[in-house]
Amino acid sequence: MRTPSSASLLALFALLALLALLAPTAAADVSFPLFDGKSLSGWAAVHDGRFSVRDGLLGLDGGMGWLRTEQRYRDFVLALEWRALAAGYDSGIFFRAPLGVLPWPRGYQVNLSHAEVGTLVGVKGAGGKTPACVKPQGEWNRFELRVAGKDGSLKVNGVDVWKTSDLEERDGFIGIQAEEHRFELRKIEVTDLGYQDLAEDFRGREGKHAVARGPGDWEVKPGGLLVNSGPGGGWLGTRSGDWGDFSLKLEYRVPRDGNSGVFLRCPLEGNPAYEGMEIQIVDDDTTRWKLGAEQLTGAIYAAVRRTLRATRTAGTWESMEITAKGPRITVHVNGLLVTGANLDEHTEKVGEAKPLKDRPRTGHIGLQSYGTGIELRNVRVKRLP
Repeated sequence: MRTPSSASLLALFALLALLALLAPTAAADVSFPLFDGKSLSGWAAVHDGRFSVRDGLLGLDGGMGWLRTEQRYRDFVLALEWRALAAGYDSGIFFRAPLGVLPWPRGYQVNLSHAEVGTLVGVKGAGGKTPACVKPQGEWNRFELRVAGKDGSLKVNGVDVWKTSDLEERDGFIGIQAEEHRFELRKIEVTDLGYQDLAEDFRGREGKHAVARGPGDWEVKPGGLLVNSGPGGGWLGTRSGDWGDFSLKLEYRVPRDGNSGVFLRCPLEGNPAYEGMEIQIVDDDTTRWKLGAEQLTGAIYAAVRRTLRATRTAGTWESMEITAKGPRITVHVNGLLVTGANLDEHTEKVGEAKPLKDRPRTGHIGLQSYGTGIELRNVRVKRLP
């Protein structure tokens, strides 16, 4: 039998190494708490539902409305524990929920009515009675809801309760229904499926998925907090430069007069805000700079104005979601659509920079180091088909 030569083996190893470098980085689902036990950070109350935080628990105190996440979720695993504080209770957990209808959204709901706990509302024929695994009023119950594509399933206290393959695939909010009944919730955690954490294994100036480029210091602190400090002029960017269609989500906190941004589809050479594009993050109440609508949070910097303000005051945690799909760029801030652009329609030069129409459709994703400092967490990205 003929054995391969040393030269052949070396060539094979070189080819395998090259393929490994060229292959897209495998996504590792990103998990984090949705409730910090101290505040309603990351949540927004809708209509007149009443919610509070006490003794590390999220209290549902009554009213008619719902508490929604500030980011949207399509494919995820949600785990939480709940208990009803009175008999005859009624509430629900919304998912893939839209805005625009009061007091509650249209869409899917896991029921928390005492007679139909755990049943699915929104899919024909998915109703039913409370399963035997549900513990009595006043005791803690655990839900594990998995939603991926058209498939959904629920475990109650570790027992499989239902499965369906009839869900509509769409982005939407996770929410807690208020319907004049009192509950307590705890250990609310979500896993965003298919995303990779850009701060994973970050030490010094590089990590598994990201590398610091140019001036500016980056550090991951306990709890996954990504902190930028030091001089401006640099950025923290993805290792790979083949990001074209993607969903990017993050939470950020800027100081007073703080300034930063998210670079999209940028090359390594030149100013990433103009060679690619930048989604602005700034203290919208700053008096340090006089800013136009194309320079405020959520705008495509210097090129496309945002349509509304969704930010709060500096020093508070806020959420941003950016979706890039071909020529279309959308930006949500705290769950609200603030910018939507078709790059093909923007044919005018931006100063000395190319029109958006002529900017790259693939490149690196980056976080700007401006010099004023910024804190970020749960920075994650997912390739879109």
